[in-house]
Amino acid sequence: MGNSSAYAMIQWACARIGAILVTVNPAYRIDELITTLKLTSVSHLFVVPRIRTSSYLASLSAAISSLSSSSPHQIADPALPSLRSLLVVNNLPETEDFTKELTAVRAAVDFRDILVWDGPSLAPTSLQKDEVINIQFTSGTTGYPKGVCLTHSNLLNNALSIGDCMKLTPQDKLCNVPPLFHCFDECPHHFSHFFHILTADARLVLGNLAAWVYGSCIVYPSQIFNPVAIVDTLHDEKCTALHGVPTHFLGVLSEVQNRRRANIDVDLSSLRTGIAAGSPIPIELMRKLINEMNLRDLTIAYGMTETSPVSFQTRTTDTVVQRVETVGQASPHVQAKIIDPFSGSTSPVPVGVPGELCVAGYLLQKGYWNDIEQTQDVMKTHDDTTLWMHTGDQGVIDEEGYLRIVGRIKV
Repeated sequence: MGNSSAYAMIQWACARIGAILVTVNPAYRIDELITTLKLTSVSHLFVVPRIRTSSYLASLSAAISSLSSSSPHQIADPALPSLRSLLVVNNLPETEDFTKELTAVRAAVDFRDILVWDGPSLAPTSLQKDEVINIQFTSGTTGYPKGVCLTHSNLLNNALSIGDCMKLTPQDKLCNVPPLFHCFDECPHHFSHFFHILTADARLVLGNLAAWVYGSCIVYPSQIFNPVAIVDTLHDEKCTALHGVPTHFLGVLSEVQNRRRANIDVDLSSLRTGIAAGSPIPIELMRKLINEMNLRDLTIAYGMTETSPVSFQTRTTDTVVQRVETVGQASPHVQAKIIDPFSGSTSPVPVGVPGELCVAGYLLQKGYWNDIEQTQDVMKTHDDTTLWMHTGDQGVIDEEGYLRIVGRIKV
């Protein structure tokens, strides 16, 4: 599912009643999706008919035969014993017949039909801050996808920290761009955690939650990455913030430059901040974003899904050099250290010496879903006191606490 108000409503609803929201990469093949649904015992699946060339409704119907015979909210499939409902959000243009696609799958339900609940009453639930509210799948540091379990405390506190670095206020408007799953292959492997936080994590935390906790407005320009729609939105809605990866910013910048060469007015005077991640942003590009798009307060964020996701971020007061050569300082209430992973010691190495980055604090995941072995492989207690996440990333921390990521230790 691309970015939309429906996605935001589902995120809010799950958090309100304590249901676990499982986010899935839309680039998954159908067999990967089914494996994920089975692993996490998903009971309600929300999809769109299709995005680009991926026809989700048709593919699911072909792979799960019971969808054609089951009644709405009564799916019964031996391969997916927990699945009960298939809810479809209409993302088709007005020229296409959504009803025809929906009715072709007997078990499918129009998302709009559940906005007024006519089922049994839901008893008020007392939610606890350390309860899992979100499962995000990542290859993490060990290669194959694992379900990262994140809590209310993980996500809300991380969102507060992210928004503070950007100085978000109720007067801000964030242009929330869809995660660029198609750019995975463009990202150098040793910067995989830079990029990963601009996928599902971006929509949930960097995009939605970071704005919501500060009362900022969110504008969704399109369900898929579309530079034309993004520039239209920035201009028309007077947005103040924009997130992306370097390839994304290059696309938007190119659209801005093309319009100005054609003497088309592009007013970006309101734009000031956002987050760049994915890979190091060249200083030439940073200067163009400042000079031509007014992104003078653009910040750089680093993290991984297992850390909710951001552990380091630059601030609006950091210099341009600090924002292109480092990923900033550790976020509030986050501990970080560089260790020598080959020495057997968990003591920090001297300042300026490269080693494996480890982080600790409220932001650590609760663990991988039903995978104690993999959890214990990356989350370890040092000195019998503090639980640390071993990121597998090689970094260097300078005298002022700024971090540079220089490679990968664990593949």
